Amino acid sequence: MTTQDLPANFITDFYSRTILFIKTLVDSNIEDSQILDRVLSRRVSLIGTKEVLVTPNGQYMAAMVVNLLSRFCPNLTFFVPETLPCKVNIPLLEAGPFAEALINLARALNPYGSVELNPSKASPK
Repeated sequence: MTTQDLPANFITDFYSRTILFIKTLVDSNIEDSQILDRVLSRRVSLIGTKEVLVTPNGQYMAAMVVNLLSRFCPNLTFFVPETLPCKVNIPLLEAGPFAEALINLARALNPYGSVELNPSKASPK
């Protein structure tokens, strides 16, 4: 994904705090377009095992990570078991399979993002 794929007002509104945060931490002289191109061109993966994600604490942690990552990185890949039930009650996190709930959460927070679930056959099921 590049900045050209997103509507201009979405980029300005959605990523304005991200740009400010990165400039504060890294270098205030970096141009906004340079930051956006780097952030939008990367794919970030979240990996969770059944042993961790079967617990409510593991699900809370994964949901919080997705909540944060969706705001910084629109290209996400989840490697998580697909059949675990959602055991936690978090706004925007739907009941049903936890993996599907994570995808819906990421899409609710960033509808222009790209989210994949277990893209290879070698991923955990």
